[in-house]
Parts: sequence; structure tokens; C-alpha cells
Amino acid sequence: MHKLRTRGAGAAATIAILVASVASPAAAAEPDPDWTRTVGTSGEARYFDAAAAADGAVVLAGWDQVGSETDGVVRKLDAFGNEVWKTLIGDVGTADFINAVDVADDGTVFVAGQTRGDIGGRLGGTDFDAFVSKLSSDGVVQWSRQFGQNGTNNDDIGVGVAAAPDGSVFVGATVSFSNNPAVLRFDSAGVERFRYAYAEAGDRIVDMAYSEAYSAAYFVGVGPTGGFVSNASLSGIDGGFTRVPGIDLRAVDIAPNNDVVVGGDGYLARFSFLQIPIWTDTSVPLDLIDVGVELDGSIVAFAHDTNGTNPAVRGFTSTGTLESWSKPLSARNEGSVVATDDGGIATTSADDAYNVTHLARFTGSSTGGSGTAGFTDVPPGAFYSEAVAWLKAEGITTGTSATTYSPDDVVTRGQMAAFLHRLGGEPGGNPAHGFGDVPDGSFYAEAVRWLKDQGITTGTSSSTYSPDGVVTRGQMAAFLHRLAGEPAGNPAHGFSDVPEGSFYAEAVRWLKDQGITTGTSPTTYAPDDVVTRAQMAAFLFRMATDSDWVYPG
Repeated sequence: MHKLRTRGAGAAATIAILVASVASPAAAAEPDPDWTRTVGTSGEARYFDAAAAADGAVVLAGWDQVGSETDGVVRKLDAFGNEVWKTLIGDVGTADFINAVDVADDGTVFVAGQTRGDIGGRLGGTDFDAFVSKLSSDGVVQWSRQFGQNGTNNDDIGVGVAAAPDGSVFVGATVSFSNNPAVLRFDSAGVERFRYAYAEAGDRIVDMAYSEAYSAAYFVGVGPTGGFVSNASLSGIDGGFTRVPGIDLRAVDIAPNNDVVVGGDGYLARFSFLQIPIWTDTSVPLDLIDVGVELDGSIVAFAHDTNGTNPAVRGFTSTGTLESWSKPLSARNEGSVVATDDGGIATTSADDAYNVTHLARFTGSSTGGSGTAGFTDVPPGAFYSEAVAWLKAEGITTGTSATTYSPDDVVTRGQMAAFLHRLGGEPGGNPAHGFGDVPDGSFYAEAVRWLKDQGITTGTSSSTYSPDGVVTRGQMAAFLHRLAGEPAGNPAHGFSDVPEGSFYAEAVRWLKDQGITTGTSPTTYAPDDVVTRAQMAAFLFRMATDSDWVYPG
């Protein structure tokens, strides 16, 4: 499923999106979903994976009963719950199933599953071939490829899929060409680039997610000796293998700061990209079937009790604490949950008869009401919402109150010092700054010490810093450029209002070249305009995630 970079939705599968007190176990109010839908046929219909598209749409994948057999089905619903398209994938009169879906940033859809038919090169035998298919953003199948062991009667099953930014796709599979689970990668034209067997005999992959920051597909699974976490790079290099003895791992997602969040039976954990545990919670009284990480770092999970009862969607903090909200599901203990790129949540689940799948979508963070990252004044979808969520998750901002960020407020020089200091990792032990208007103990005092020591500021005079003064866009460009080490040799910016020789000219060149700014228009940068907190968030987020400067967080 598509995971936040930072990579599913029912009447029987609604989700609580609310402000929750972590310390209190009391139930919180449950708002109505933006919309709910029921999909399926009069026969068996299962849609147990979903993915979020960048435009707020939700893509479902599974199968519907068609006559006496089943066909794989992919459906796209827009952000308002209207079906955009429905595509069947299968061969007439044969059993075809889709188990996994992911959506690339450009809207391309990839699915993986198994078929007894010929939809992309039948290998022979009477049992299932694994397959992967690529669909355009409007639901047209571009290609399908079947794989497995030629001529055998052993089932080969595609169980996971993860789209890469170069147009290629990773597929996780249980295949008979080895006794191990396998990862394959197909390029954008459907040419197989590698296949690699992982783990031990009897292990099987369950879920996958792609990390753009580390150009690798992370995957988890289950096996006779316990679960495992591993990854494969674009070149097929084994990125290491971590065994979790005695625990089945069923879900993985990539957090906005690129940590790897893993869920399983009575288990929730956060790993670094090197698969080193950051924290592990084995006290969770739940089996987690799927997990999604929101823009603010909080975690949502499709889960049931460890005895297999009471399926529900539940919330966790970014550090794994079980939050005081859940939404029960009148469903079997299977389904998916996904945090969408606009700050929403969606989930799927099937009813007890497996004849319909329920789908619901909610706006806003599970810990933040209808806003983003807990801030009621940061609407999902605003140009700065993802940036604010990231700043909060990284500890760079706590907002102007517990529930407000104040995006339209002007940034002061004191606030800017604090923002840059936190972005730089909050190094301490800096020498005195010598500014008489920066009192010791102020929230920006240590930040100003560091800015002065690093040459990022010289103050407004030799003895003043002017912490209450406002920051202009020209000044902000200079501050960020100095923080990055003042890289030179950048191409022309094309802004007519940025004169050569100004103190910010080279800085604006660098910001434009790095994609940190596109200006206020194609030909203007507006260097004398003041910087708002919304703009500040966007500048910092782009610098940390899109530029050549290495964020130390």
C-alpha cells in the first residue's frame, strides 16, 4: 500500500479522528467520517488492501465473484468517495486474486496477486502463478507479468507491492522457485531486473513499503522461528535482515522522518533505516494487522485483541503509547488502514459473510481533530500542512499553544533563531553572543549564541540582535544559505526584484536551485515581504527534505 513519505477505508469500518489524552483511558467522542461506502457483489467480495494517492483519492484492491470464479478488481474513489474507475484483472473462467496495491507519486497503480489464467505469460501447471500489474492513473492496464516456477503445480503468490520513484516496482512473493520468500523488481516497462530469495524456509512476506529517502523497499513477514524485517535496494542489494523471535510481523509503514514502523502480534516497534530498534513495545494487548503513520508521526492500526476478537481501528502516539481512542469494526479480523498524504485516514474491512467490503475516509489527524498535527488552525491540504506536521514530529515546533500553530503570524528574529537552532540539532556549549537585548533564560538565548558562533548572524549591530524584529524573505534566504555553509556557484534565479550584489542575491540563487523556493511568481521573490509562520514551515521542511543540505535530525 502507498505509505507516507515522508505511503486504506466503511459503515462497518469507521475511524475515530479526535483529540485524545494519552494519560486517560476514557473513551473520546467519535466524529462522523467524511464519507462511507460499501463495495462488492452479491457473491464473495474482499478488498483487503488500500493505498492513498497524492490527490486524496483512495485505491482499493481485492477480488469480486464473477460467475463461478473470481476476478481481481481495482477501484479508485476520489477524496469525496465518488468512484472514478473500476478495473477487472483476470482471465475468463479462472480464479484471479489481488492481494496488494500501491500508488506511485504520479498516480500510477501497481497491484500484485495470483492467477490460474494467462494475463501476462502463463508458466504452466494447474495451480497459481504470481503476478504483478501496472495500471495508469485512469485505470488502464499497461502490462501484467506472471512469475513463479515454470511447469510446477505449486502455488506462487504475489503478496506485497511497493512503487519506487523511478517508475519501477518491488514485489514480495511466496514462490516455488525457492524455499524462501522472494523479492523481485520490475522496471517501468515490466522487465524483471532482479529476483532475490530472503530469510529461511517457511518464512513468508506479508507487507512492504518503499522509503524514498533510502531508495529501498522495506518488508516484514512471518515464519516458523518468528517475524523478520529486511529491505532491498533498487540494485537488489540485501539491506540486512533482522529476526524478531517468536513474534509474527504483519505490517510496515515509513514514517515522515523515514523511520520504519512495524506491527505484529502483540508488538509495535520503530526501527531506524538500518533496522536498529529505536523503541519496541511488546506490552500491546493487540495483534496489529496493518499500520499507517500520519504526518505528525502518530500511528493508526487495524487491530484485534490477542484472542482474535473485537477488531477495531486504534491510535498510538509516535512513541508507541496506546492512545485513548478506538473505533470498533463489525467485521472479520482482516482489513487495512492507511494514513493519506493530505492528513486523513482511510480503512477497509469485510463483513462476516465476505460479501461486501466497507470503506470510510476521515479528514485530519487522529490526535488533532479536523486540523493537522493537533493544530486546529492548520487545515489538511494547505501548502504548509505537511511541513507543519513534520516540524512538530521532529520537535522543531510545539506551536503557539497546544492546539494552534498560528500560520499567518509574522516570524520574529527570536523565533527564527529558535527554529534554525532546532533544525541544526540544538548544539549547546556556545560562547557568549554579546547582545544586550538577548536575556539569558529566554527561549531563544542559546539559539542566538549558536547563530553568532556559526556566523549565521552578526546581529543588527555589534551589541543588539533585535529579537522582536520581524524577518523578511531576503533575510530568511540569507539565514538559510549561511546555515547550509553558503554554497556558491548557483544558477540564475530569474527574479527581477533580486538585484545582483544584494546581501541575499546568492542565497536566493541557492534557494531556487535547491527547490526551497519558487518565488512569489515566476519572476518575483518579494525579498522585502515579511515571512509568516506558514512560509517559515515550508522553507525549513523543504531545506531538510529536498535540498543537498544534510538535516542532522
